[in-house]
Amino acid sequence: MELSENLPRRYNYVNLDDAWSAPARQGGRLVADPQRFPSGIRALSDYVHARGLKFGIYGDAGALTCAGYPGGCCTERNTCDAAWAVLQLPRPTPAHP
Repeated sequence: MELSENLPRRYNYVNLDDAWSAPARQGGRLVADPQRFPSGIRALSDYVHARGLKFGIYGDAGALTCAGYPGGCCTERNTCDAAWAVLQLPRPTPAHP
């Protein structure tokens, strides 16, 4: 996907929805799916920010997301914000206990 710098300014955020992460944690941490995001989330975040937009990413407070990927379990917010420059981390109701 490429964001055109000539688009009218109608949006403030670009948000990644569910299924962005790898199917399993690595070292206990959420990581991006390396096939979908070979440069990682930080590179995508930097790309979005360079175009004057804010970047958000989906997270779930439960053990799994709605699509069955690893959930945040309320432990990832600070890690994601700092490491990936995420400005918005939605927290829907957990899909799974």
